Amino acid sequence: MSNFDRFMDNVNALARASVRNRFVIERKNSDLLDVPVLVLIIALFLNLPLVLFLMLLGLFLGCRYHFGGNGTVAKSANDMSEQASNFAESLITEISTESAAKKEAEKEAEAETVQ
Repeated sequence: MSNFDRFMDNVNALARASVRNRFVIERKNSDLLDVPVLVLIIALFLNLPLVLFLMLLGLFLGCRYHFGGNGTVAKSANDMSEQASNFAESLITEISTESAAKKEAEKEAEAETVQ
């Protein structure tokens, strides 16, 4: 078997895996999008900045991303995705808490100046 044949076998195996495994976007425990990983790869290849911006925006709007399928690659990617989702949620909670505290302090200061 030549090097080219081995290379093509690896490309075919990768293509089959990218169709067999799924990229799932969910929000509030319901799936918004469930497509083969190949679609994500093509979208990233065509417009990387737009896809990354939309994924980041989705994180802050409560979307969670994960990969369906089996194997260690899907598990490690899901672990990383879960960490990013948890970070976005904690950041949103922290910002809203600080904003509420700031509004409360402003109300108290305004009430003191009125008296």
